[in-house]
Amino acid sequence: MYARTISIRFAIALSAVAAAGIWHVPGALAQAQPKPPPAVVRVAPVAKKNVEVTKSFVATVMPLRKSVLGSAVDGRVTTLHVNEGDPVKAGQPVAQLLTKTIEAEVAVAEANWELRKQELAEMQNGTRKEDLDAAIAREDAAKAVAEYAATKFRRVEGLAKRGQANEGELEEAMSNAHQLQKLFAAAKAARDLAEAGPRPEQIAQAKAREAAAMHEVERLRDMQAKYTIRAPYDGYVTAESTEVGAWVNKGDPIVEVIELKQVDVMAMVPEGDVENVSLGLAASVRVDALPNAEFAGAVALVVPQADVRSRSMPVKIRVENQLVNGQPLLKAGMSARVSLRVNEPALALVVPKDALVIGGPEPLVYIVESQGGTSVVKAIPVKLGEAVGHVIAVTAKNGELKVGQSVVVEGNERRRDGEEVRVLAQKQTGG
Repeated sequence: MYARTISIRFAIALSAVAAAGIWHVPGALAQAQPKPPPAVVRVAPVAKKNVEVTKSFVATVMPLRKSVLGSAVDGRVTTLHVNEGDPVKAGQPVAQLLTKTIEAEVAVAEANWELRKQELAEMQNGTRKEDLDAAIAREDAAKAVAEYAATKFRRVEGLAKRGQANEGELEEAMSNAHQLQKLFAAAKAARDLAEAGPRPEQIAQAKAREAAAMHEVERLRDMQAKYTIRAPYDGYVTAESTEVGAWVNKGDPIVEVIELKQVDVMAMVPEGDVENVSLGLAASVRVDALPNAEFAGAVALVVPQADVRSRSMPVKIRVENQLVNGQPLLKAGMSARVSLRVNEPALALVVPKDALVIGGPEPLVYIVESQGGTSVVKAIPVKLGEAVGHVIAVTAKNGELKVGQSVVVEGNERRRDGEEVRVLAQKQTGG
């Protein structure tokens, strides 16, 4: 009963207080409190710069050249001069096949060539004086004999007319004179030939025989050279395909050689990015195995055939290799990453990435404007472009964003359009 009386009295007292208007006192006190200070922000200027988009692509280090050295002839391997991993110089022998048979064939061909050369020289030199003198002497002798035979025939003929020689003796003398006259004519013709020397056609034939013998020697020497397998360029042996004593057929592989003085770093570039990748375009290469090293290169080749599964084009970046302790720093097959510019540089408005406010219907930035001596923020919706380093290209509708305007980069969370702010020292818009 007592507690109930107290509750009633407390209720009456509250009603009296309310009637007296005492409840309005806290509201009056609130209206007397000062306005909260403006939010503190930091700004950076809107800038205009050439925007270049650089992307990174997975790549593989490839040798500049790779050759499987095979045998050009059938034969047995007598010497293998190199092992896997050995460096080789251009022209250095790497393997030797048995050459006894081909050496004998070359010797025979060289001897025949020498014979043909001497025959040609003999014809070109013409008749020796001694041979010409002998021909003259034979002609003179034949002439003397023929004249004697003719004189004898005339004497026998006179005797026959007087009946002092029979018909047989006359015929014998006539025949002998006639025969010796022919021999004299032959001796005279031989002398004329000796004086004239070889015919041009004979010299031409001798030249042809000498040339044929020379080409046969060259053919066999070329064949002989094929029994020695040589490195085509400076490089490294990466594989052996035979052993000493093994028989190899024409075309069988002997060793594999790669060139690493320069390397091609091959990256697969998506078809959407390859349009602006041109020959000579500068590129940087990093290799997973050498995290602290960066290599400069340039695009050497864009293969115009895309991989049908990835829709990417092979792009080869040519890089100068380095030797460390006699070994190439970049080795074939290494995993790498290539950085390439994939657009044409173009002027664009850029703002720091920290100026972006993302999460609403569209990205926006806040610019700071002066109104009546105070600084207020204004929200500007933007369309995002390419990011370059710490800045990003943006485009505002109706050109509301201009070079030199200040965009909020710190303190832009939960800002309201038109809100008063206090600006700290300005940051620079970097790349």
